[in-house]
Parts: sequence; C-alpha cells; structure tokens
Amino acid sequence: MKFGIIGPGNIARKFADAVRRLDGVEIVAVSSHDRSKAKKFAREFGISKVYTDEKELVSDPEVGAVYISQINILHVKTALLCLDHYKPVICEKPLAMMAGEAEYVLSSAERRHVLFMEGMWTLHLPVVRQVKKWVSEGRIGTVKYMDADFTFYAPYENERLYTPKLGGGAVLDVGIYPIAFSLYIAGEFVKTRKSSVYVGPTGVVEMGASLLQFTNGMVANCSFGIQGNADNLAHIYGSEGRIVMPEFWSGHKATLYDQKGDVVDEVADPEPNGFIYEIRDFIDAYEKGLTEVAPTDHHMTRMCSKLMDGTRWDGGIEASVRTD
Repeated sequence: MKFGIIGPGNIARKFADAVRRLDGVEIVAVSSHDRSKAKKFAREFGISKVYTDEKELVSDPEVGAVYISQINILHVKTALLCLDHYKPVICEKPLAMMAGEAEYVLSSAERRHVLFMEGMWTLHLPVVRQVKKWVSEGRIGTVKYMDADFTFYAPYENERLYTPKLGGGAVLDVGIYPIAFSLYIAGEFVKTRKSSVYVGPTGVVEMGASLLQFTNGMVANCSFGIQGNADNLAHIYGSEGRIVMPEFWSGHKATLYDQKGDVVDEVADPEPNGFIYEIRDFIDAYEKGLTEVAPTDHHMTRMCSKLMDGTRWDGGIEASVRTD
C-alpha cells in the first residue's frame, strides 16, 4: 500500500517510522502548507513527492491511502476531501470536535463504501488484545470495576493544547485513550456517565475524570490531564482477580493476579512503535475489501465521540459543528 501523509508533524513522524519498518508499505507523498517543513520530512523518510495543497495529494493516482495528522480542528475537512476522492483513510484521533461532525464523516465513508479508520492505535496492540481476551475468557471472573489514567504535564506555551479554536484540551488529546480502552474492555456502550473537569484560564479542560457505568453493571473511572503527571496505570478488577497495566496506552506489559495477589499470567511486547499494528490491521481490512477496521470500527468512534461531547458539556464547554 502506498500512503500519502497530510500534516507532517511529530505524530506523522511516528507513523512514517512504522511504515519504514513494514514490508509492502511505503509513503509516496507528503503535504503541508509549509513547504520547507514538508521537504524536510520528505528528506528524512525518503518520500519522493511534496505538496503544499492537500487537494493535489489526494488527486495523485499513486497515493492509495491517506494518513491525516494535522491539528485536531482540521481533521473533518481533510477527511471529507479524501473521501470525495475515494481514498482510504487513517485519521488521527480525535476524528472530530463533536459527535455530529464524526457522524457526518463516518456516514460519508459508509455511503461511498470507502475504508475509513480513526487512528486509535492503542486498541490494536497485542498486549491490549490479550487483556481483552483474558477478560472475555473469565480469567478474573466477573469484571466489576476498572480505572485507566492518562495524564502528563504540558506548559501553557504549548499553543496546540491550550487553544480552544485549535481543538485543544485534555479530553480530546488524552481523554479519548481511557474512554476508548474502557469501552473496548466492557464491550458495550455506557448506561450512565458523570464527569468532573477542571477548566483552565485559556478555556480548555486541563484535568478531569469521567465515571462510566455499563449496562452489565461494570464501572470505569477514566482520568485524564495535561497539567500534571500521575501514575498512568490501568487496573481491571474482577471477582476472581485483577489485571494491572502500566502506561496502558502503550501496551508494553500486563500482569494478571489472583485474589491472593499471586501472579497468574503475564504478557509483554517490547515493540517500540505500536503504530505498526494499526497499519497492519488497516491494510488487512483493505485487502479483504472491508470498509471498517476492528476494533476501531465506526461504532467505537461514534461511542467515543458521544462520551467526549458529554464530558466537555459537563464542564460547560461546547464546540461548533462544522461540515463545510
């Protein structure tokens, strides 16, 4: 598969590094309104074509699929452009600022029968999938409660994170990780949600937590933030044991304990760049003629978008829906 990249930033660099280490995949074009930035990225990763207009990239017949990694606020517009040209898409999370926007994009992909995936790479990691298997097999009994935490400290000088009009804030940037992880483990949508957030002086959510309860009774506490470093752990508690994951979003290790605290099982993955797994799954779906990629299918994206809307609404923050 031949990819084109729109938005050659730091996340795109991780994606390009993953592509470089996979067989049968390459990046043939990159686009940025900053030509010098695009040229530098192209030199670093051996990309032959540089564009300053994304319309030129999606019109290139050599580009078989597009990876979108612009700032959050541009994802919807660029995704729709790609779909108008019937290009399969991996769009960095979050797909949209609000659920209405996400629905518009997903519906457009479905009408055109074009492969589209939100880049929630964590759910494609082998360790995360093994944890899901442990839960499904009843290795820790009936799951009653879980927590997942993703926080870090970023100074206010980080314009992307602290500017509302750029789609900044902790909910969209890192809150999506514990929310998506909890949905994946639970395997269903939530029955109730209650969120509390701290809104900082720039008008974005800086820290917060969402308490989710699912129809099966399981409770998930999802915490997130960009103004403090926490332990960044995930725990899943069942009637017969528990699972612990350090930095769950990177999926390097998980340990299963019984109720006595003894280690029953462990799984680890030393792979430094987890993006390779979502790319493999995307290509596999493409080769099978699918239009969605499990487990980050359109249903998952719709659920996450609705929960992120609710979390921000609880803090008095609302964004406009843009479909132009």
